[in-house]
Amino acid sequence: MTEVTLDNAFSALEKLAKNLNDSSDEVNRALADSETKLVSLNIGLEIWYPQELDRRDATGSMRPNEVIDHVSDVLGFARVGGKWCLAVKRVTVATGYYEGDPECSYTNEYLDRAPEPLLRQSRNLRIKALTILPDFLKHIANQVSETSKKVEITIRRLSA
Repeated sequence: MTEVTLDNAFSALEKLAKNLNDSSDEVNRALADSETKLVSLNIGLEIWYPQELDRRDATGSMRPNEVIDHVSDVLGFARVGGKWCLAVKRVTVATGYYEGDPECSYTNEYLDRAPEPLLRQSRNLRIKALTILPDFLKHIANQVSETSKKVEITIRRLSA
């Protein structure tokens, strides 16, 4: 009886795994197409989304003289290995109180791992990235707009 139950379980799992693999292929195509379009725009700005893509458990405590930290993966558009791409960087975020003063909190972010192409990341990260991609593209548009305005202002000041 156990053998039949295991066979049924593996048969069901095989169908689910095929669906997941097919869906992952679609995720990869959507991300690759989006990356190609972004690169073709020739934006040339490194832009990181402020919302973390993934987060690992925090360590430490929030006692006055201690620091709590966690590791996050962040989605961005950056030059990696000489080529522009959708990318992921891993950062450590440390939070604490300056000299133990609960009225003076701080948060510092440190690069934990250099940016790597999104399309080479785990399936889990690629799926999460696709879910926030529309908001990330809006963020990119805002950053490009702000940068353009700053450049225009600078050019006008230099021309005056």
